[in-house]
Amino acid sequence: MITYKENFPDSHVGVLWTERELGDVYRNLGEYSKAENLLKHNLMVQKKHYKEQSEKHAKTSLYLAKVYVDRGEYKQAKNLFKASLIIYKKYYGANHIETARLLENIAQIHFLENHLDDAEKILLEALRIFLSCKHLESYRVLENISELFLKKLEQAKQAGDSRSVQNNYKNQAITYLNQAQTNIKEYSSKDSLNLIRIQKKLENLAVE
Repeated sequence: MITYKENFPDSHVGVLWTERELGDVYRNLGEYSKAENLLKHNLMVQKKHYKEQSEKHAKTSLYLAKVYVDRGEYKQAKNLFKASLIIYKKYYGANHIETARLLENIAQIHFLENHLDDAEKILLEALRIFLSCKHLESYRVLENISELFLKKLEQAKQAGDSRSVQNNYKNQAITYLNQAQTNIKEYSSKDSLNLIRIQKKLENLAVE
């Protein structure tokens, strides 16, 4: 970053890329203020020198949205994710893997806000894209949908819903986990940590 800034202007693509990735590193380290400042500066420079509707602008907005998610500022995060989604659909296409990954991020916010039906709808759309591309990451979406139904199950228990309602949620969670297990076996070895995690979840559900 220092080397780039010593030799190139802020608008240079290398400076922008490095600044954006550094911002995400700060986020992963939990240094959210540093991350936010870097990413906001990155967006400001892009807006001045490049098209605001570019893929680069959308990706930086996505990184900034993740900062807000980690800080629990879901409204700001959702607005940035949705703005990025419009650009991603134009740049990559509505059925591209990158678009599906962004849909997962939007679904995560709905899940955290307890808007489970909305989260489910978006995750199913992301799943459709991954499956149509025969992509390994479909297992992750299937696992997330399973978690969604487990959350519905817990809420049903707390609300005193009928046993049939509770069993329906549990069975759907198991169904999605089984599908995740099948999909990951196709692409990964038997000692894959992701596969082991999913198998453990299935074992736990079997004894509940």
